[in-house]
Amino acid sequence: MPLLWFELAMLALLVLLLILLLIRRSRQMARQEKLLPPGHGFDTSHLQARVKEVRQDYIGTAVPRPRQTPNHDLFALAVRRSLATLSYFRSAKSRATDAAEKESHESGS
Repeated sequence: MPLLWFELAMLALLVLLLILLLIRRSRQMARQEKLLPPGHGFDTSHLQARVKEVRQDYIGTAVPRPRQTPNHDLFALAVRRSLATLSYFRSAKSRATDAAEKESHESGS
Protein backbone atom coordinates (compact mmCIF):
# COMPACT_ATOMS: atom_id res chain seq x y z
CA MET A 1 0.00 0.00 0.00
CA PRO A 2 2.75 2.56 0.79
CA LEU A 3 4.35 1.79 -2.58
CA LEU A 4 1.11 2.69 -4.36
CA TRP A 5 0.98 6.08 -2.63
CA PHE A 6 4.60 6.73 -3.62
CA GLU A 7 3.88 5.88 -7.26
CA LEU A 8 0.82 8.12 -7.28
CA ALA A 9 2.78 10.98 -5.75
CA MET A 10 5.55 10.59 -8.37
CA LEU A 11 2.96 10.52 -11.15
CA ALA A 12 1.35 13.69 -9.80
CA LEU A 13 4.74 15.42 -9.65
CA LEU A 14 5.52 14.44 -13.23
CA VAL A 15 2.15 15.69 -14.46
CA LEU A 16 2.69 18.96 -12.58
CA LEU A 17 6.15 19.34 -14.12
CA LEU A 18 4.73 18.71 -17.59
CA ILE A 19 2.02 21.32 -17.09
CA LEU A 20 4.55 23.89 -15.85
CA LEU A 21 6.80 23.24 -18.87
CA LEU A 22 3.87 23.66 -21.27
CA ILE A 23 2.87 26.96 -19.64
CA ARG A 24 6.45 28.19 -19.85
CA ARG A 25 6.70 27.24 -23.54
CA SER A 26 3.42 28.98 -24.40
CA ARG A 27 4.65 32.16 -22.70
CA GLN A 28 7.92 32.04 -24.64
CA MET A 29 6.07 31.59 -27.91
CA ALA A 30 3.78 34.53 -27.07
CA ARG A 31 6.86 36.72 -26.43
CA GLN A 32 8.41 35.69 -29.74
CA GLU A 33 5.22 36.52 -31.62
CA LYS A 34 5.29 40.00 -30.11
CA LEU A 35 8.91 40.50 -31.19
CA LEU A 36 8.49 39.32 -34.79
CA PRO A 37 5.07 40.01 -36.22
CA PRO A 38 4.17 37.69 -39.11
CA GLY A 39 4.56 38.85 -42.69
CA HIS A 40 7.62 41.03 -42.18
CA GLY A 41 10.44 39.36 -44.09
CA PHE A 42 13.43 40.88 -45.81
CA ASP A 43 13.24 42.97 -48.95
CA THR A 44 14.05 41.00 -52.14
CA SER A 45 13.43 43.76 -54.65
CA HIS A 46 17.16 44.17 -55.30
CA LEU A 47 17.32 40.54 -56.47
CA GLN A 48 14.69 40.89 -59.17
CA ALA A 49 17.11 42.12 -61.84
CA ARG A 50 19.52 39.26 -61.18
CA VAL A 51 16.74 36.65 -61.24
CA LYS A 52 15.48 38.03 -64.53
CA GLU A 53 19.00 37.90 -65.99
CA VAL A 54 19.52 34.32 -64.89
CA ARG A 55 16.15 33.25 -66.29
CA GLN A 56 17.03 34.73 -69.69
CA ASP A 57 20.56 33.33 -69.98
CA TYR A 58 21.51 30.95 -67.19
CA ILE A 59 24.69 29.76 -68.91
CA GLY A 60 26.02 33.25 -69.58
CA THR A 61 25.50 34.33 -65.98
CA ALA A 62 27.37 31.40 -64.45
CA VAL A 63 30.22 32.34 -62.16
CA PRO A 64 33.54 31.09 -63.55
CA ARG A 65 35.55 28.64 -61.49
CA PRO A 66 38.82 29.85 -60.00
CA ARG A 67 42.01 29.11 -61.89
CA GLN A 68 44.14 26.18 -60.91
CA THR A 69 47.21 26.87 -58.86
CA PRO A 70 50.52 26.87 -60.77
CA ASN A 71 51.68 23.61 -59.17
CA HIS A 72 48.36 21.78 -59.40
CA ASP A 73 49.61 19.18 -61.88
CA LEU A 74 52.76 18.51 -59.85
CA PHE A 75 50.72 18.15 -56.67
CA ALA A 76 48.33 15.71 -58.36
CA LEU A 77 51.29 13.67 -59.63
CA ALA A 78 52.84 13.55 -56.15
CA VAL A 79 49.56 12.36 -54.63
CA ARG A 80 49.14 9.72 -57.34
CA ARG A 81 52.66 8.40 -56.72
CA SER A 82 52.24 8.30 -52.95
CA LEU A 83 48.94 6.42 -53.30
CA ALA A 84 50.56 3.97 -55.71
CA THR A 85 52.99 2.96 -52.96
CA LEU A 86 50.15 1.87 -50.67
CA SER A 87 49.38 -1.83 -50.88
CA TYR A 88 45.63 -1.23 -50.90
CA PHE A 89 45.85 0.46 -54.30
CA ARG A 90 48.18 -2.04 -55.96
CA SER A 91 47.02 -5.01 -58.01
CA ALA A 92 46.93 -8.50 -56.50
CA LYS A 93 49.81 -9.61 -58.75
CA SER A 94 51.95 -6.72 -57.57
CA ARG A 95 51.14 -7.50 -53.92
CA ALA A 96 52.07 -11.18 -54.44
CA THR A 97 55.38 -10.15 -55.97
CA ASP A 98 56.07 -7.80 -53.06
CA ALA A 99 55.20 -10.52 -50.54
CA ALA A 100 57.54 -13.01 -52.26
CA GLU A 101 60.37 -10.45 -52.24
CA LYS A 102 59.71 -9.73 -48.57
CA GLU A 103 59.81 -13.46 -47.69
CA SER A 104 63.02 -14.04 -49.64
CA HIS A 105 64.57 -11.01 -47.97
CA GLU A 106 63.54 -12.21 -44.50
CA SER A 107 64.73 -15.78 -45.10
CA GLY A 108 68.07 -14.52 -46.43
CA SER A 109 68.77 -12.46 -43.30
